[in-house]
Amino acid sequence: MPHGTSSICSTLNTPKYRRIDEPEELYAHEVNKTYIEYLRMCIDRAYTGADRWIKILQHVKPYDINIQKEVFEKLVFICKKMNDEEKIRIKNEIRYEIFRHRYFEDADWSMPQEVLHEYECVMNKIVVGEKIYDYLYIFSHVYDFPLLNPIPYSKEENTEIHNQNYILREEEINARIKKFKEKGYSIDRLIQLAVKEKYDIVGEVLAQFYCDGLFDEKVFCSLMENDKEGKYVYDYVSYLYRKGIIDLSEVIEKVKSISDNKNLLTNLISLEFVEDYENALIVKENEDIKKMYWSRNVRLRISDKAEHRVFIWAINECKKYGSFNTYLELLYDIKDKISVQELYKATLEISDIKSDVASSMTDYYLKEIFNILQQNFIDDDEKCAELATLEWMCRNVLEWEHMKCMQKIMKDDPTFYALLVSIIYKADDNENIDEEKRKLANKVYSGFDKAKFCPTEKDGEVIYENLKKWIEKFKELLINQKQERLFGNLVGRLLAYSPIGEDGYSPCEAVRMVIEEYYTDSLKTAYVVAEENKRGVHMVDSGKSELILHQRYQKNAEALQERYPYTADIYFSISDNYRREAEYERKRAEDEW
Repeated sequence: MPHGTSSICSTLNTPKYRRIDEPEELYAHEVNKTYIEYLRMCIDRAYTGADRWIKILQHVKPYDINIQKEVFEKLVFICKKMNDEEKIRIKNEIRYEIFRHRYFEDADWSMPQEVLHEYECVMNKIVVGEKIYDYLYIFSHVYDFPLLNPIPYSKEENTEIHNQNYILREEEINARIKKFKEKGYSIDRLIQLAVKEKYDIVGEVLAQFYCDGLFDEKVFCSLMENDKEGKYVYDYVSYLYRKGIIDLSEVIEKVKSISDNKNLLTNLISLEFVEDYENALIVKENEDIKKMYWSRNVRLRISDKAEHRVFIWAINECKKYGSFNTYLELLYDIKDKISVQELYKATLEISDIKSDVASSMTDYYLKEIFNILQQNFIDDDEKCAELATLEWMCRNVLEWEHMKCMQKIMKDDPTFYALLVSIIYKADDNENIDEEKRKLANKVYSGFDKAKFCPTEKDGEVIYENLKKWIEKFKELLINQKQERLFGNLVGRLLAYSPIGEDGYSPCEAVRMVIEEYYTDSLKTAYVVAEENKRGVHMVDSGKSELILHQRYQKNAEALQERYPYTADIYFSISDNYRREAEYERKRAEDEW
């Protein structure tokens, strides 16, 4: 304490503030004036940059119409100094904005018609030197085709309005194509510009509207010359092939004579619906094309008229040239076209196919295919064992509940489970662990961790004699592996997944008897941890749910304590854990408030 006073405070009992200027009130018109000046500054520095003007157009809509007119005047003047490529970008941006605001005319953000009329006038004042640029917008995608006067959106009649606008789009494209031909403009130049600007549906629009649904040699050759990737060529041929206009084999021969684009060739061959594999286009191709064909991320097209042998041919070819994902996809697609035995045999071949990166559908295909096979062969010991091997191979993709054959193998016999234990855990003699075994342990651990089952359980029932036999064999295996110390921990972890007993309490009677016979502290601890982990992710509710669990487990323990004291002790421990957690959560909730 300071001498001569009972206060520990210094002489500065109150804070001292430095002088500041009082804030001035700012009015809305002053803020708007700032925005206007900022806009003018942006306009002055936009120069002839198309990207800058497009950004200005996207942000100028909230301004007063007179300010927008000022922007438009400057834009029209600057556009005279731009090249045609920049002009058409700005012009198409304005066209799209007109379409968007007229289509969603009831939206809060939509501009009134008088303002949109000004936009339309500005668009017409932007004149390109090469008139072909004005036709590029006809290649815009269907869903956002920039009609200047679309039928406005209505939630009640959305489908009908969509169809009406689709008709308006076709009329607009037909009118523009007719005018294009009347003017005698170059289709080669139009294709060149459209490909360069990367419009979405160049090939389809040309096939449907410019060529009137007929194959045009000149258009085809122009697309081949300008479209190096082959995307638009594929769209062009695909449209005509779907309409039954062209002979696909003849077009493929033309492609081969003009280009060595293997990707385009593979995609065109993929258009064919295979009916007779002996005459299929892919059969005539070399090994490289076959590998690309069977590995592509496009479903195989097989005709509804195809015979059974076509599906068997497809399986064999995909196995030889395809990938893991395409093979699975094929099996899923034709699973109803072949017998269960054939599906089983084809599925076993998965182990011989080099696995690639799993797609988003891989787990679904595997689950559906395995579900069919499991239902048919789970009682066939030999086939079940082979399927279990496949399930284990796919353990990083399949969930444990979908590995039914592996569940059966582990439930019936502890040998495989003990083998996993020997790989993952060290022996009692402190064996030296080399790098190879460490890597193996890391690979199999995920599958071991998924394995959560009650030994010998079948259809929700556990027979004591079978369970005891399983436990004894498992213990013997651990002794032979010099891992007896793990027995209680591992058994406790598994027994927690026991079904409910006939009296309505957990675990079932057979498991209670085993616990009473083999009870150890390690078994108890493992059982408690496994049981509590079964709860999974949950909401925090101030300890209410924990209190309910405490009461439920306490009731369960009280029902067992007379005949099964060790089992009851486990459930009393779980109940006490939830009671403490409930008290903690309740106190934490009170402290937060």
